[in-house]
Amino acid sequence: MSALDSSSDVYIDSLPYVDGEISPEYQAYVDQLIVEEVKRGPAITTSALPVSVELFKNNPILQAELARVSRGEKLSALDLSRLRLEPPTASSPNTQPTSADWERAIQNSQSQLEHQWNRLINLELMNKFGSNAWRLHNYQMDHAVAGVKKVADSNKEEIMSVNKQRKSEQIKAGNALSGMELRRGELLGRVLQVDLASASLEAELERLRAEKARLESAV
Repeated sequence: MSALDSSSDVYIDSLPYVDGEISPEYQAYVDQLIVEEVKRGPAITTSALPVSVELFKNNPILQAELARVSRGEKLSALDLSRLRLEPPTASSPNTQPTSADWERAIQNSQSQLEHQWNRLINLELMNKFGSNAWRLHNYQMDHAVAGVKKVADSNKEEIMSVNKQRKSEQIKAGNALSGMELRRGELLGRVLQVDLASASLEAELERLRAEKARLESAV
């Protein structure tokens, strides 16, 4: 599409590939015009934005966490006591552990044993299938990266093509504008020459009229 195509609904009012930088004086003049236009416009008293936004409206857990952060309270540390295998302790000092204390210690040791068993199973599975799974994962990632790179290269080529077309059209439009500007200058020069010639003829005509009047009065 040509930048000077009058049949199009799109009108290009800027040619960044052709136009030069705006001078500081002209930029200051434009800024002053903008300031004056804003002053003449109506004052904005209302806003489309809400006065307040209620975050996490449907999530009480996140609301409580946001309130904690707003109060500046630190996050409570995780209770790691259940992850330690310790002997039973009495509920009160100077007493022996009760059967309930022993029961809790046994339950904790059983939980720790089950966790260790799960860790062993996971280690055996990783030792048996981990390398192949990792190779498959790397292959899938390489394939995904290649696909993304292909799309990115295609987009870059499309962008380059659009920019080349824009530059070509804008240079063409710039040359046309330069030709029009040159033609305008030539026409203005001719108009000035005609004005000067007309003024000279008017002066000569006035001189001849005055000379005619002098001769008639002398006769």
